[in-house]
Amino acid sequence: MKLGRKNLFTKEQEKQICKEYLSEKKPSTIALGKKWGCSVTPIWNIIEQNGYDLRSNSESRKIFTKEQEVQIIKDYFSEEKPSILDLAKKNNCSNTAIRNVFIRNGRAPRTESEAHKGKNKIFTKKEELQICKEYFLKENPSTDTLAEKWNCCAFTIGYIIRRNGHKVRSQISQALKNCHGTKCYYNNEFFPSLGERNCYIYLIELGYIVIHNFEGRFDFLVIKNNKKIVVEFHPFDFNLTDKQYYNQRRKLLNKYGYKNLKLVVIKDLNEIEHKLIKGV
Repeated sequence: MKLGRKNLFTKEQEKQICKEYLSEKKPSTIALGKKWGCSVTPIWNIIEQNGYDLRSNSESRKIFTKEQEVQIIKDYFSEEKPSILDLAKKNNCSNTAIRNVFIRNGRAPRTESEAHKGKNKIFTKKEELQICKEYFLKENPSTDTLAEKWNCCAFTIGYIIRRNGHKVRSQISQALKNCHGTKCYYNNEFFPSLGERNCYIYLIELGYIVIHNFEGRFDFLVIKNNKKIVVEFHPFDFNLTDKQYYNQRRKLLNKYGYKNLKLVVIKDLNEIEHKLIKGV
């Protein structure tokens, strides 16, 4: 079912959007949405309603020359160690497009643990103490807020806080008690964390039909091309390993009669496209 298009753009602007989409650079619909200040849905509708076909997934991913792919790999393994997200922004494409460069060239990107370890190492002891100090300010900033300020992921902030002998506030109590509580609403629906809310928004922008709080126990049920996947947004758990958490949720899904539904656990928004493509 195609969502209705609002008149966000003039006819001339729509022609320009189509022209950019069909250019040699082949920008993704996500990149165009960011450039034109809207979600991907209006971009899809503009392209289709102006008589053009959207590129298939495989066509969308093949946007680089061999020389460009070599440079991307070189950049990734440089001393600066940019993330896949950094390279996607630099090359005006999706995270999936960057990951597929590695697949086509037989190279493996850094594992999540390696990426987090690398992030942790960029902070001096003095910086870590400053992060802890800011976390316990009267305003109670979230790990997401501090991650954005310190240019790392929320997992790293949580790790630093624990490593320095402190406890991380639970996502639900933090969202309800601090100044971010009101920001955890989207379309009059409450989310226990900004991360979960942003995950919900991003899933919609990627074109999925999203059912939040599925069965009252699971974060999301996403539907696309008649494929259904249960998505759990779970940045980290101090009591369970990743595998234990997955097995716990899998067992619960089976108990509720959903043995045939695939389950995907997302720890970082950067993982969404890659894990859902594998899930489908």
